[in-house]
Amino acid sequence: MSKLLVHIIPAISINCLIQIIIHEIGHMVGGLITGWNLLYIQIHKWVLKTEDKGLKIERVSDLAYRCIMYPKSINLNALIYTMGGCIFNLWTSFLGFILLTMVEMPPLVWLYVWCFSAFGMGIYIINGIACTKRVCNDKACYNLLKADRQTRICHNAQLLIAKDLAKGLSYKEIGKDMICLSPDTVNNDIQVFQALLECYYYLDTRNMLSIGMTLKKIKNTEGVSKEITDILEMELIYVRLLCELKIHISKNPTNPNNLQGKLDSDIKGFEEAIIKHYREGDIHSLRVMSLYQVYKYYMAGDKSRVLEIIDKTINKIKKSNLVYKGDLVFCINQLLWVKGLVEYMAVAI
Repeated sequence: MSKLLVHIIPAISINCLIQIIIHEIGHMVGGLITGWNLLYIQIHKWVLKTEDKGLKIERVSDLAYRCIMYPKSINLNALIYTMGGCIFNLWTSFLGFILLTMVEMPPLVWLYVWCFSAFGMGIYIINGIACTKRVCNDKACYNLLKADRQTRICHNAQLLIAKDLAKGLSYKEIGKDMICLSPDTVNNDIQVFQALLECYYYLDTRNMLSIGMTLKKIKNTEGVSKEITDILEMELIYVRLLCELKIHISKNPTNPNNLQGKLDSDIKGFEEAIIKHYREGDIHSLRVMSLYQVYKYYMAGDKSRVLEIIDKTINKIKKSNLVYKGDLVFCINQLLWVKGLVEYMAVAI
């Protein structure tokens, strides 16, 4: 009995990980049999990705569990790819429960098989019952894709964009035709995320007017997952800070010192929201945090501290190892833009 108790934690840990891997393999198999191409599978911080010379394994800075594939055509059906993980978890769970009822086995083996089956069923339930409370899970995504063609186009475009970002292309290099596809009013996770990608494109091309018009498409986030609303709130803060910084610099091109103490109450509250939504290893949240610090020290008249923050953040981003190399380029270019505004003071809005 004591030997069995010693194996409870290993049995739970090992079989949870195995069923997570099975889930991602299920997505991959579902995609492959319906004409999709594998970009990468990530388990924790380890990534198996496809390259011209074959498969490569590497460790990355951000933590995630996902299988990312891209379609051969933007109109390709993604339903089996989306639900492949759930199907594999369900199949393997049933297989384990059948073995438990039909095959006599030692208690230790029984423990491991039971954990394998239980976690398979648990992951199936977590992803197989539609929910958008924390994230838009597999079944919720399936329902969105099945219900609306525009959402399907946005979903497939996002995966084609992912392929280009992995190659090191930034948003302006990927281009407007692939990115600016969201409808006039966005109302679900996939459409809101597409609108966010449009904001990245307009930030990359420094078109502030179009950013405002894109953000106006997001009229209601009820039913949108916390994951997406957190990203949205961070980008709203970023755009607000960038606009405020440009305005203050244009009004005081040579002497920011007379602005000391004039942070308004909204902007003072940004720090709490940034800390709340900050994700370790995420360079976009690092970019937003850096701009907040830049704005705060600029308003205090400490230009040398501002430039130090920007350079330090750029160096940190450069040391990050991410699948999406294009995001590294984008975030560095954003900080260089801010650095130019602060350093030369006379850049026109």
